[in-house]
Amino acid sequence: MSTDNHGEKLNRIKINSHLQRIASFNVQGLNSTTKQKLLADDFTEKNLLALLVQETKIQGEEELKLMSSKNINLVLYNSGMKDKSLKGVGIIVREGLKLKFDSICERICLGELDTGKGMKICLLCVYAPTEEETRKNPGKTESFYNKLSTVINTISKRNILIVGGDFNARIKLDESEKDSYKEIVGKYALNTINENGKLLVELCKIHNLKITNTFFRHKKSQQTTWTSTVKPSNARINSYRFQIDYIAVRKNEGVKIYDSRSYNIMKTNSDHKPINSSS
Repeated sequence: MSTDNHGEKLNRIKINSHLQRIASFNVQGLNSTTKQKLLADDFTEKNLLALLVQETKIQGEEELKLMSSKNINLVLYNSGMKDKSLKGVGIIVREGLKLKFDSICERICLGELDTGKGMKICLLCVYAPTEEETRKNPGKTESFYNKLSTVINTISKRNILIVGGDFNARIKLDESEKDSYKEIVGKYALNTINENGKLLVELCKIHNLKITNTFFRHKKSQQTTWTSTVKPSNARINSYRFQIDYIAVRKNEGVKIYDSRSYNIMKTNSDHKPINSSS
């Protein structure tokens, strides 16, 4: 299903000045109005253009109005399950910004922003199955990646593609694999690759994507994106913090990424951290 936001007409998107204002965040539920307002505050305080959100846990296809404490209006375009408040993905933009939205399923959605230069910024929001789900039912995860690959194939090469989400994937490669994937996975990937990681890396190889937040050196707190609630006894703090959320872009589409990392300062409560790639 496709919908257009026909609110107040805004200027077309300027590529270089706005890509740095696109982020991705697993919010772990947006059912409460209190949490919606906190997220709206985070969005406006960071002056974002768009926020890709995972685990909204909101049912169905919906356009939900959000308002910050400073009375700035936003719209959440949601793609969720029809009969359960589980999973769910979406894209948040300011009210009045024209977004063409495609609800693919409760794990994948696509939004398009017009640059006015004969190309679009295509925002692909993703929430992949967990590693445990993959172990129990590998066919289900393969089906998810096949669907994701099919969606990417529909996006014209002349458009800018940004893929962001919670991939539940660890992608640090061993020495024998690093040379083969050095343009896909950077040397700052954390945590030894798992099955989900192998599927993600293969997807990126097929579609010529690079995983931006593995290419920049930062302290561990700005590389990790998720904190496990299961903490080993006497463990160092970083031993239960993981890098499983990513933003990927096409390697050859002319967009220079200058930085990509996670952020700690957010009002919205989640055991994930938002990630942002700056151009």
